[in-house]
Amino acid sequence: MARSGDEDGGRLLLISESPIEQIWTQLSMWESRALALKLIMERAERADVLIGREKAEAKALALSYCLRNARENLREPRQTLTLKTVANYYGCMWFASAIVAADPANDVDLPQLERFTKKGHGLGNFVDPDKAFPANEYVYVKEGGFYPEFLRASAIDASRIALRKAPVRGGPDGEDRSVGMMALFARVPELADAYRYVTGEWPFNFRIFHSSRNMGEDVDDAQRAGPLSAVIPKRARDYTWLGLGTTLAIPRDHLITHGPPLTELDIKTYAGSTHWEGKWPTTVGGHWWETLKTYKSAMCGQSWIKPLFGEVQEPFSIHLVLLYQLSILARYRPAVWREIIEGDEDQYQVLFTGYDQVVTRILPELALRRIYDRHVHITQPGSWSAPL
Repeated sequence: MARSGDEDGGRLLLISESPIEQIWTQLSMWESRALALKLIMERAERADVLIGREKAEAKALALSYCLRNARENLREPRQTLTLKTVANYYGCMWFASAIVAADPANDVDLPQLERFTKKGHGLGNFVDPDKAFPANEYVYVKEGGFYPEFLRASAIDASRIALRKAPVRGGPDGEDRSVGMMALFARVPELADAYRYVTGEWPFNFRIFHSSRNMGEDVDDAQRAGPLSAVIPKRARDYTWLGLGTTLAIPRDHLITHGPPLTELDIKTYAGSTHWEGKWPTTVGGHWWETLKTYKSAMCGQSWIKPLFGEVQEPFSIHLVLLYQLSILARYRPAVWREIIEGDEDQYQVLFTGYDQVVTRILPELALRRIYDRHVHITQPGSWSAPL
């Protein structure tokens, strides 16, 4: 069951025992040109964007067409990992096209999308000759093509990360404008444990939470105030203590290099709980989540993801790059691909199949949130967050 934003305080409420089915039902509504037009006009009104009827209809046509193609790639049953890997990339690309077309503030319609894609995918890959699989597989952003245009439509300056030609070798993560395939997997919070188990490496995403140390400071202040009748001093914090839900064994250097930019990072114990903890600057009276970008999904808790290329932190954009790289292996690298699915590198098939499950459940929801451009609340009947 879905309830529109106007009827539920400005949000889209989806209630279902099978949330992914309800998500697809909502997305499929906009395969209708009439309903796609309705969405675009609603978004234009909310954003105070003046849009002509002709432009809105052209964008509605693009939105409905892109969503249908996304559904046909992602929802049609496919039996093999090879077919699913290729279809997942194209499904994600069609979702990305729908996201751009749904925005009334730009001029993107089907002819404009075609102009983007005539220049290619906007991504390239190369193999570092000095490294072995899988550490030798790299991706970079090209100056032209679909992906940099998608980034620009997402308010990211693609010129800061794009390359004119492919590098010969890949550097450490975050130190150049290419990214390793395994570093992309390391940025998928839903796969954090599997990534660690399969590769033996630490991921580039971290569970993050409001530390109980903040309450501890309040208790300390109250104790210093003396009698219960005394006025408790109100601490004016310009910071918040945040905890990291990771093992204490993770090296400090890894947290400093690849973790969230917290200060005074250390292992702390409060009220019997021991974890990595650090300070995040906030305005007095402000909330830490207003300035620190985090992510959570139906398959993971609240997490911080290391930005890709130092600029891209939005998960959908990261998925598009990883799916591109995997589709390259499935389409054009038969020797390597065979080793993954049935040869000496089959331990990595666990990541590939696990990632397919993430894409199946998470990608449509990410697309829905971007296309609708308002708060989407998804819950199951009888849950604490479901209406009575």
